[in-house]
Amino acid sequence: MDDPAVLHLQAERAEVARLHSWLAAAAADRRLPGDMLYGIEVALEEVVMNAILHGGIGGGDALITVALLAAPGAVEVRVEDPGRAFDPAGAPAPEVPRQLQGVVPGGAGLRLLRHFCPDISYERRDARNLLTLRFPLPPG
Repeated sequence: MDDPAVLHLQAERAEVARLHSWLAAAAADRRLPGDMLYGIEVALEEVVMNAILHGGIGGGDALITVALLAAPGAVEVRVEDPGRAFDPAGAPAPEVPRQLQGVVPGGAGLRLLRHFCPDISYERRDARNLLTLRFPLPPG
């Protein structure tokens, strides 16, 4: 594993804009395949926005820490936040409605996260959420 690229974000929506440029630079430094970046970006934005919007940490001095590192055969992204405990790996995704009348806001983020990231692990430690997203590197 290499030294991680680390970003600290205030728990505010406006901070998410910094996430995109940081991720692009960290991915370029590690020579990650360009076709991987979109999925990592979507999954990471979903995780960070959910922490801000639903974790009860908006504003104030709450920090979200994001780290990206190359691991053997994969790229790992670790997200740590002080929000309410929530395990997206174990949470059931809402069923997809069969009719337009059944559409209810929410739950699409879990489907997106799981679509782009096949390997998610969660831990709660010292009143903090620790989420690890592993994206397999393409062969070759």
